[in-house]
Amino acid sequence: GRLSNILNATAHATGQVVVYSDSDMRLEPAYLRTIVAPLADPRVGVACTLYRAEGADNLFEALELLSLNTDFLPAMVFATETGAALACPGASQAIRRETLTRIGGLEPMAYTLVEDLELGRAVVAAGLTIAFVAHVAVTGVDLRRASVWWHHQVYWEQNTRVANPVGYFFTWLVRGVPFAGLYALIGGSEWWLVLATTLAVRLGTTVVTSTLLGDREGIRRLWLLPVRDTAGLFVWLASFIGRKVHWRGRVFVLSGNGMIEV
Repeated sequence: GRLSNILNATAHATGQVVVYSDSDMRLEPAYLRTIVAPLADPRVGVACTLYRAEGADNLFEALELLSLNTDFLPAMVFATETGAALACPGASQAIRRETLTRIGGLEPMAYTLVEDLELGRAVVAAGLTIAFVAHVAVTGVDLRRASVWWHHQVYWEQNTRVANPVGYFFTWLVRGVPFAGLYALIGGSEWWLVLATTLAVRLGTTVVTSTLLGDREGIRRLWLLPVRDTAGLFVWLASFIGRKVHWRGRVFVLSGNGMIEV
């Protein structure tokens, strides 16, 4: 798995700073200089980047792109800025070797579902901070079948649920589009105003977010956003059902404490 590869690579690394990046991340030439810069401050334990998706060629990839760029990423930024939850995205990170030693290495996280979050928690528990750099990495989307898209969506929702169970449960309160649509279907009072206002707010905030990210694909696919948000409600429900985790063609079993049973 991903963490096994990182553990093996770290064992052979000789530098004082270790940089991890997922294989599907596209990084700019100045990336290394940018990602290690915060570690000059001894109070910083790990440096991370945000990331966005691009390169959607079919319906499922477009829905995945919207999920990441208009839902997951803004939620992470909001949680980090408000202190509502801890975030330490593992798609791209840099950490000092002495910090790894200080937190007991990565081995204790080997069988956790959200290992990057556990790394962040260990860093904070050691009295250090998590820094986000002004660099947005880019990942491609490659989902050729509906089943692959569905499993991928449920996997990400399971990650969020394990990371913050209470906060995740109450995210149904901000899933306005599907509930506004339901209200319109049952013919609620002034349903058209409720639906129009909800869609306007959702589309407007998405345009702002996509513009800041340089996400032209997301703006071109705004018409799919109500579909994505409605599907997202069903994915949210599915994340509470069953213990199976599907990832890259393999099936794992999730225990009650967020550990993966192999």
